[in-house]
Amino acid sequence: MRKHKQIEVSSRGKNSRTLENIAKFRIPKYNPDAEEPKQTDEPVSFLKVKTMNQTLQAAKLKPKMLKLFGDLWRRGQTCILFATDGVGKTCLSMQIAEALARGESVSSDFINEVDAPLKVLYCDFEISDVQHLARYTIPDTDIAYQFSENLIRCEFDFGNPESLPNNTEKVIVAEISKLAKYHKSDVIIIDNLTALIIDSEKANTAGLLMKPLLRLKI
Repeated sequence: MRKHKQIEVSSRGKNSRTLENIAKFRIPKYNPDAEEPKQTDEPVSFLKVKTMNQTLQAAKLKPKMLKLFGDLWRRGQTCILFATDGVGKTCLSMQIAEALARGESVSSDFINEVDAPLKVLYCDFEISDVQHLARYTIPDTDIAYQFSENLIRCEFDFGNPESLPNNTEKVIVAEISKLAKYHKSDVIIIDNLTALIIDSEKANTAGLLMKPLLRLKI
C-alpha cells in the first residue's frame, strides 16, 4: 500500500507541474492593426536590389554605351549575329573587327562612335588561315591585305594535346577571357558559337554557354 501511495503522489506531482507550465504559456491575440516587425538586416542574395532612381544614378557613373556597329551593337553589349549558311556572316564579322581595330565605321549606316582604335580579339573557329589568305590576297599575286595590328586572331591549337575535344564550353570561354585580359582586348568576336557547343545533343547547352559569355562583356 505504501508503495502504491508513493507512486500515486509522484504521478500527481508530475501532472501538476505540467499544468503549471501550460498555464504559463499564453497565445497572443491577433491584432489586425499591429505593424509587421521590420527586418533590419537586408537578406543575402545574388540579386542586386535598387530603386529605379538609384539604378539610373549608378548608371551615370558607368561608361556610355557607344555605338560599335550602329544601333545593332553597342559597347557593353553582347550581340549575336545569326543567319543561314553562306550569306557572309564571317566576312561581315571580320569587316566589323577590322573597322573597330582602326577606329573607323563599317559604313555611314552602321557608325562607330568610339573615337579611337580598339583592340579586338577575333576567335576564329570557322575558317583556316589558308582560307583567310585566299580571301585577302589580290588574285594572281602574293600581295595580301594589311590588317590593323590591333586585330588579334586566335584559333584552336589542334597540335596541342591539351586542346579539344575534352575541353568543355566553360573551359573554352575561360581561355578566351584569359587571352582577352592578357592582350587587353576591348572587343571580343567569336566566329562561330556552334563551335563552342561540344555536346550538340543537349538542348540546354546553348543556354548554359550564354552565362559565361555574358561575363565577357566590356
